[in-house]
Amino acid sequence: DGPAELINGRIVHFMASGFLPGLIAKRILLAIDPHVVGLGVGVALGDSTGYALDPPLTSGRQSFCPDVSYHTGPLPKNRMKFIPG
Repeated sequence: DGPAELINGRIVHFMASGFLPGLIAKRILLAIDPHVVGLGVGVALGDSTGYALDPPLTSGRQSFCPDVSYHTGPLPKNRMKFIPG
């Protein structure tokens, strides 16, 4: 239960960020989203969006969940799944 990442086949839980990182992420997302919509290419996404890494990073990390992201690749058919990339 709760936020976690898959690292070397293990589920590793992590703590939520504080107020300031959340505020900064919100401002970044609000700043880039109109630009992305205007481009008509890709999507700007906020936190809680998971990305599945293939191949995994050398650290063994197989997924990550950035505070803000810009994605231009294919989206999963099941929109409730992680974005491949």
